[in-house]
Amino acid sequence: MSATERRAACRDDVTLFLVVAAVNAPLLAEITDLGWTLTPGEAGYRPVLNSPLRLVVVDLAVAGAAERDELMRWCAGVVESLDLESRRWLTQHTGGKGAMKATPDLEGWDDWMERYIAAMPPEQLLAHLAPEQRLAGLTPEEVAGALSEADRVLALPDAALRGLPADYLATLPEAAQARIRSRLGR
Repeated sequence: MSATERRAACRDDVTLFLVVAAVNAPLLAEITDLGWTLTPGEAGYRPVLNSPLRLVVVDLAVAGAAERDELMRWCAGVVESLDLESRRWLTQHTGGKGAMKATPDLEGWDDWMERYIAAMPPEQLLAHLAPEQRLAGLTPEEVAGALSEADRVLALPDAALRGLPADYLATLPEAAQARIRSRLGR
């Protein structure tokens, strides 16, 4: 690059985006206190006038609706659960090999994780738990009312399963018997 092609960077080379779930009164008051003006903008993207740097406030609720972007609307708290494509995207970008590696150290992690888990169907949350993990913290009465006899047996530790009579285990459904054989190496 020649000396004539070079130029000094200027403040218009940078645009800052402030992404919010929704524009609210405290945000408007803060912008006003700074002597700035929030313009109406288009489709949830609202430029701020008089800011020392170019600034755009992104209203996720409005922008997500305008762009039909479920993930934006979920982040804004408008959508309670995500479709499969959005869940896949979120999973790819919050963990796994080569991903961005979101961690519990990040501010807002707990709120994000709570909303993410709340959006999952219970059967999906429980799918990867062993029966004994599903029962952790439940009283015997809660266990008796929540599970079939086979599931209660499967929730027993391996040592307890070894102590059950073979004729009793034979009364359980075949799928439960197969899991017990697999766990006990029989």
